[in-house]
Amino acid sequence: MDRNSSPISARGRDGGPGNGTILYFPLRERPAGPREAGGGAPRPERYVAGRHHEPSLAVYRPDGSLKSAWWLDIDGLVHRPDGPAYVRHDPDGSRVEHWYLRHRLHRTSGPAIVEWAGDGSVRRAQWWVAGREVTEIAEEFLDDTEVAWPLDATGETSFLRRCVCALRDNLRDDAVGPKPIVTGVCLTSLFWLPVILTVVLLWA
Repeated sequence: MDRNSSPISARGRDGGPGNGTILYFPLRERPAGPREAGGGAPRPERYVAGRHHEPSLAVYRPDGSLKSAWWLDIDGLVHRPDGPAYVRHDPDGSRVEHWYLRHRLHRTSGPAIVEWAGDGSVRRAQWWVAGREVTEIAEEFLDDTEVAWPLDATGETSFLRRCVCALRDNLRDDAVGPKPIVTGVCLTSLFWLPVILTVVLLWA
């Protein structure tokens, strides 16, 4: 984010020093480029990987310690392609990280939700890709390949291929499950019932 922009600071209702502080750094608008020549309005600068390393929204405790931090894009969506977009720091030294891409939980090199203990160990890890939880698929992948996260480029490619295959199989199983078959039989029965009754009445 652009630290040259002025932060918007908000305190508690009474504004006293004993309350926590929220600092919000809005993203600035990018100056007009060649495409905006001729009087066009400047386009807003979106989040660019490697450019905005500090959070857009930071929440501090009354003692001045950082409580949580958010990374937002120009549209206000939680978004950070090169790190966790939400981090919560607890007083005991533990922390929680959520990885978002355009307001959807997403990470391909590791779990998108990670709870770290104060000693650096992982309490809980959930894998999400494009807003869909794939923890079970990821655990099977790690067991089969015996690799550890964060995954390298080759590992990410293999993991994504595994996710696509597994999700495709799940969709295929849902499509040929008993529910669609029963529904089809019922609809077919409703169609043929009047025809059968008509034939019976004509022959009677």
